[in-house]
Amino acid sequence: MNRVVVVGLLLCALVLAARARAGDDGAEDAAARPEIVLWHAYRADEAAVIEEIVAGINASETAFQVKVLAVPYDAYLDKIGAAIPRGRGPDLFIAAHDPIGDWAEAKTIQPIDDVVDAQTASSLVPGLLPAVVYRGHVYGLPLAFKSVALWRNPRRVPQAPATLDELMRVAVEQTNAAEGRYGFVYENRDVYYHAPLLFGLGGRLFDGEGRPALDDPNNVASIEKAQAINAAKVVPQEVSGTLLLSLFNEDKAAMIVTGPWSRGEIAAGVPFEVSALPDVVDAAGVRRPMKPLLTVEALFLSGRLVDPARRALAVRVARLLSDEARSVLRLKKARQPVALEKAWDSVGDDDDGRVQRGFRAQLDRSVPTPNSPAMKALWSPFNLALGESIGQGTPPSVTLAQAQAKVKGEMAVVEHSTEATGEGGFVVVVGALLLLLLGWTALAVRKFGGAAALLSGIRKNGIAYAYVAPALTATLVLVLFPFAVGVGMGFFRHTWGTYTFVGMENFVSILAGADSTFFRTLGVTVLWTASNIVLHVSIGVLLALILSQARLRFRGVYRVLFVIPWAMPSYITALIWKGMFHPEFGAVNALLGIQGFSWMNSFWSAFAANLVTNTWLGFPFMMVTALGGLTSIPKDLYEAAALDGAGPLKRFTSITLPLLRPTLAPAIVLGTVWTFNMFNVIYLVSGGAPGGKTDILVTEAFRWAFERGQGGAFGTAAAYSTLIFLMLLSYNVAAARVTRGIEGSK
Repeated sequence: MNRVVVVGLLLCALVLAARARAGDDGAEDAAARPEIVLWHAYRADEAAVIEEIVAGINASETAFQVKVLAVPYDAYLDKIGAAIPRGRGPDLFIAAHDPIGDWAEAKTIQPIDDVVDAQTASSLVPGLLPAVVYRGHVYGLPLAFKSVALWRNPRRVPQAPATLDELMRVAVEQTNAAEGRYGFVYENRDVYYHAPLLFGLGGRLFDGEGRPALDDPNNVASIEKAQAINAAKVVPQEVSGTLLLSLFNEDKAAMIVTGPWSRGEIAAGVPFEVSALPDVVDAAGVRRPMKPLLTVEALFLSGRLVDPARRALAVRVARLLSDEARSVLRLKKARQPVALEKAWDSVGDDDDGRVQRGFRAQLDRSVPTPNSPAMKALWSPFNLALGESIGQGTPPSVTLAQAQAKVKGEMAVVEHSTEATGEGGFVVVVGALLLLLLGWTALAVRKFGGAAALLSGIRKNGIAYAYVAPALTATLVLVLFPFAVGVGMGFFRHTWGTYTFVGMENFVSILAGADSTFFRTLGVTVLWTASNIVLHVSIGVLLALILSQARLRFRGVYRVLFVIPWAMPSYITALIWKGMFHPEFGAVNALLGIQGFSWMNSFWSAFAANLVTNTWLGFPFMMVTALGGLTSIPKDLYEAAALDGAGPLKRFTSITLPLLRPTLAPAIVLGTVWTFNMFNVIYLVSGGAPGGKTDILVTEAFRWAFERGQGGAFGTAAAYSTLIFLMLLSYNVAAARVTRGIEGSK
């Protein structure tokens, strides 16, 4: 019996060893296979399907393996633009076609005319291929398409309206503002959702030569039509994607305009149908279909793929991802309107099938989003013009003329014929700045006794220096070096990876340019900062005085509650307050007893909304600081003053305030710097509305970097940041002298 057991154990050991060896061989084979890296920004079902498809490819292919990486959507484009030009990043990635112009100019992607041959082109749904063509070359292999369409609740709107006039008649019947019900809801201050009206009325974004044409008369007519829709009150004044879906899910919106990305957010049990947007009739009686902007999601080959063998493997992966079987999988499981025509034969008559057919019908009545690099410069000015015309009633001819002038001015800042100097020139300038920093450090060392004294101090206090060494290293790497790079960038024009030395031109264009808004924005920034600091200090000191009273019950509870606004992330607080300032659904209007007042339609009300939000965020810091200062004031001073007949006000002005100044002065300096650069509140609450009038310097710098120009006006943004730094440095130097004077007078 024992021998049988031993033999059995030996056999098991041999089997396990064989399996382990086979596994090792398989692992070695997998490791030996070339790896093609695929990036995407999908979430939920779309991400799960891509993972499933890649797993199937890896299981069936022996010549290579695919490594898939999901990158957060908000950082996706930035990571692609930063990684690929430096020889890193993916071999293949999935993205919308809009940035093709920028990517092609920067060599981030490469043409794939050899991949999308005549046979491949004929297999695609008609109308998609032009979206991925730039300067006569094909740059992407279409995977799917997306656009907005008309969603309606069939219980309230049984038949899809054929014309906009018919839609408006139904919308008026379905609207009851007193009950919060609306007939037709769309994001009426966003040009992406306004585009169906614009193209339906014959408008255009660019002229025949590819130049911006925002002030086209038909564009003016489209905003006038949007004003008429808004005047009919069938749509809320300010609409976000979240509000739109919330109203539809709560049966408070009969018809909405959104895209296939909203399918997963429709609540269970809510009936809906998707159909193409209706026709619109212009003033001359011409009837045209409303045409939304079309986005084509495509596969792109990285510009760093220079090895023919590796490129061939990446092309093989692209073909596998877009073949019929996998297109059907994406169509059914990920609910993507796919680009392969034959895959549409599998669409059934269920709910998902009807939705897909609705978007397929809209495709034939859509306009591909221009992939020109200039397109990026149009979004923000057009949105501001649209918001001002709808919100304030400013004639569209005026707002669009201003937007056109702004776009031309911003593009002129970026377009320059100066010969590129390359990265070498940029490195020289940054190196010079670092040398200046080192020279300043050497002077500081000399001031404190020279290098010998410094080395002696390090040897004497080696343990202490060891403790602070990580912080010093982090400051050098994360603060000083990026600071030098940022300042150096201000002397260059950086577009599509090309550095052009322009000296002081960026600074001159900001300070003295014909279209410069620097000084107006500076005035708003100063007003913003001063107003906030006054309120922060006043409210903070007042609450500190109340909470310092020994007789106050539950002081600990109140302190915790008052600190909560400061403890919460500022962007979350900003979004909450933005919702509270909504004209129809906001808590602020309800508390004030006013109905339909839009806070973002005028400078002072939008400024007040920003101010209230940031005051809520900022007073706890001053309150905590003042509480700390109050505990250090001797109580006998108050008792002596009371015996001398001093009242509460006299005691505050003669004892409390003077003795709080040394504690509050550094806090005020720090609070000023924070408020001066408070990006989140301005960008998220008012968004610069109306017409960019509530923007401050830091949001202007952001817009120059990411919303204006072709390829990114990073040089102008860096110059803005440098000017902001110099202003804050001057303020800090002056404040330090005042603080030393206060401390010396104690």
